[in-house]
Amino acid sequence: MPHPLAMEHLPDIDPREHAVESRSWGEEFAFYLVQYDGRYYAWTVRPFDDGDHAYEMPSQDAARRFLDAEFAFLLTSTEWGERVASASVGDEATGRILFSADVLNGAEDGIWLATSEERGEESYYALAGFADLGQAVAAFAIRAEEAADVIERLDIGWPQIAGMYLRYRAAFARAGAARAELGDTIRRSRSRIRAEQAVGRVADTVGVSRDVLYHILAGDDWTWKGLMPARKDVRPPRPPARLDPATLERPAAPAAWSARARFAIEAEDEPEARAIADAVLDLMKVDATIGSRSGPLPEGLWTVIADIDLSQVQVEPDDAMTRVHYMIRHLGEVTWTSRERGRQATMSWPPDIWSRRPGADDVLGHPAIRAADFWVSAE
Repeated sequence: MPHPLAMEHLPDIDPREHAVESRSWGEEFAFYLVQYDGRYYAWTVRPFDDGDHAYEMPSQDAARRFLDAEFAFLLTSTEWGERVASASVGDEATGRILFSADVLNGAEDGIWLATSEERGEESYYALAGFADLGQAVAAFAIRAEEAADVIERLDIGWPQIAGMYLRYRAAFARAGAARAELGDTIRRSRSRIRAEQAVGRVADTVGVSRDVLYHILAGDDWTWKGLMPARKDVRPPRPPARLDPATLERPAAPAAWSARARFAIEAEDEPEARAIADAVLDLMKVDATIGSRSGPLPEGLWTVIADIDLSQVQVEPDDAMTRVHYMIRHLGEVTWTSRERGRQATMSWPPDIWSRRPGADDVLGHPAIRAADFWVSAE
């Protein structure tokens, strides 16, 4: 099914005011199923990419199916949210992605299973939402096994290995979900365990040491976060670039490294917030451009986002985390929360209450900065 062309001139409306359904994913993108003037529109908003697009649809169901596919497509490459389970299989000989599946936890933005599968020359994306992670992981495992049945019959290199790999990921996800549910059960009994001084007895019951059980009770182990290990040894082939609906041309290749800083700033108005962000960027000694989009947060806070140019920066080793450390090198010795996946890395401040060092973690660059994150990607 070909991708429809975006409308050249968007209706002069706020899609939120006419949305029959809507969903968002952090600040990365938002989708609206719009009914206006007797017509249905699939409306996408991508602030950090290509802005707003609207597609006129023949019916509400057609708009919903289109938005589901687009949402699933973007979720496969998102940096936001927690990726709980993931699997993908490609044909190395042709560079095709045969199947991929990701379970993502977006907190208030929902729990989603995004899948893609190849049918002929096209990749088809599907989306399913869930009320809890257990249901999402169970559905992930079923879809992975169904895909294994299909892939094992294909004329590709190593079909049996590819199929068994998907079965392994399905089994691993189920085992991880069972362990996370056991961890949740233990944590729900935290007060009773401590009141009865039963740490040793419960540790014996589940076959771990007392030290490990303390980590489980604290929420450090046996959780839904990081349910499955990252696949670090082999990178599956990337899906082919989508055609730009407006030009029917392939989008230009991205820069080698993309980098961004985001600040939550306490200020009277947007100009003051942008000025504070500019001062902190000067302190960082980086080539930065504050974007045209910023916005208010509750209680006098403002979000300011800046693109960082790292094209002339040379670091060793040349990886995402090293480049993030380069960005924050002048911001003092504070406690950071970091995340790295593939060739993407993020560092955020302030730390959680358990990691925070009073005094040392009170200020980042400027007293008005209340939170900040720094992101680098080569993908």
